[in-house]
Amino acid sequence: MVASVASLVLCLLVGCHQIHEARARKLAASAMEFGEQGDYDRALEYSEIAIRLGAAEPKLHRMRGAIFLKQGRADLALAECDAGIALVKDWQRNSVANGDALSDTTDEAELHWARANALEKLKRPDEAREAFEMCLKLAPLFSGGHNNLAWLLATFPDESVRDAEAALEHAKRACKLTEWKQSGSLDTLAAAYAESGDFENAVRWQQEAITQSKNSEGSAHLEKYQSRLALYEAGQPFREELEMEPANGGLTKGATEPD
Repeated sequence: MVASVASLVLCLLVGCHQIHEARARKLAASAMEFGEQGDYDRALEYSEIAIRLGAAEPKLHRMRGAIFLKQGRADLALAECDAGIALVKDWQRNSVANGDALSDTTDEAELHWARANALEKLKRPDEAREAFEMCLKLAPLFSGGHNNLAWLLATFPDESVRDAEAALEHAKRACKLTEWKQSGSLDTLAAAYAESGDFENAVRWQQEAITQSKNSEGSAHLEKYQSRLALYEAGQPFREELEMEPANGGLTKGATEPD
């Protein structure tokens, strides 16, 4: 009799756990959809409930971090990225312990990328550079990582952070990976040339960024691109003001997700 009762309780507990897991997965999927649709309030609401129910999905934290960063709440974005990275590390430790092959590193690279963007907005540039470099170690062909690191090194207000040579290296890499067709990467390359004092090339590539923007993006970034062109024509480099809203009006400075 006691054994039967114990078995029944166990079945009920397992059943409740499975119900919670199923609900968490459904809420997490809905949260991701809301995030893609730009319904950030519901994305945050649904994802918070999913996490409380046990949803252990790094991409969920990555999405929450992206939303918080767009809202100018870099401290919360950083916390979400750290939580997502901790989940990835747990999965990696469990995989090693079980003798399983490690999965691809895309999720972790995305989280370090987002973490770096949050750190830059929090005016912690050295940590931001380390996070970008970790992202690129995990995903060396990620154009957005090269682009955003170059932007940091070319435009950060503190002179001790800027590194024209490294900025040019990463900016050129980003442009090559995007086949010299993405206006955000060309804009970054122009800023890197300006930081190096080569204003002839800064003007050349800023004009190309404006052309590409007109061809593919309309007028979304034209005003900022044109204001930077005026600076370079006057022989002045651009300095990021570090407002909480990113320079190009998106999550990050003209970047794309890892492939």
